[in-house]
Amino acid sequence: MLYLGFALLPCLAQAQSFPTNDATWQGVLNSFIGPVPMRQVMCGDTTINGVQYARFYNYANIPGVGDTLLYELAIRTEGERVWYVYMEQSQERLLYDFSLQAGEEITLNYVGLNDEVTLQVDSVVTMGQGSDTYRVICFKPRNGIIESWIQGVGSTLGPINRGLIAIDALGQLQCYRKSGELLYHSDDDPACDFEYSCQLTDVEPEPNAEAALKLFPTISSGALQFSNPLSMPVVLRAFNIQGQLTGQYGPFEKGEHMLNTGELSPGMYLFQAVETNKNLSLQHFKILITRD
Repeated sequence: MLYLGFALLPCLAQAQSFPTNDATWQGVLNSFIGPVPMRQVMCGDTTINGVQYARFYNYANIPGVGDTLLYELAIRTEGERVWYVYMEQSQERLLYDFSLQAGEEITLNYVGLNDEVTLQVDSVVTMGQGSDTYRVICFKPRNGIIESWIQGVGSTLGPINRGLIAIDALGQLQCYRKSGELLYHSDDDPACDFEYSCQLTDVEPEPNAEAALKLFPTISSGALQFSNPLSMPVVLRAFNIQGQLTGQYGPFEKGEHMLNTGELSPGMYLFQAVETNKNLSLQHFKILITRD
């Protein structure tokens, strides 16, 4: 039984299990603080360990900064399976397997976490006609959470939220676009107004130790050293563990730089290196600020 309500526009091709570029997802994350918009983008390619991936971003409007793409994952598709590499890590993990059949189980890692979840397939529905067919994999509910995977789109909880069982932060996919064309919307009639024109089509070379941005030491009382080997200026943004922007430094041209973070309270921070010309996230650094 297909136990979710959704509307699909009849143009999802069977050949593609998951988008490989120029795609956007729109949804909402329902949490204890209320509904939070989810905006996600797949745009541009990168090469990791000699393998080509697509870049997956979270899209956010940061007060005082503006619209920003936050690099989250590198994703690749191989047949019916979809793999991902999380942020700066090198270990590849399974994101989707669209070959699942009714009654089968699959164990997956939560994206960005070490915990696992096991999903059991309740039913599989094939929709469309002729060559324009796609599979919808419906899983048995878990603690009242209903999830399905739509071939060519991803999970109804959100493209990287599959398997998520946090009751106090549950995602809901509303709309999906490929190359600007609306291909999916849920049946609750959301305003599918999120669009992003992907301009990143060139394959980026695999980074090496000489070309990587560096911010150190990882434990500091306030003074940090930043190394920028790139020919473009880079801005560093500091976020606390609540995701709030607490500091911005630069722009830094090519070369070695010192920055003083004395205004930051002690704690763990995520520093985001951003290319100023495109407002795109390049790298992330976790820095623990201490005080003597």
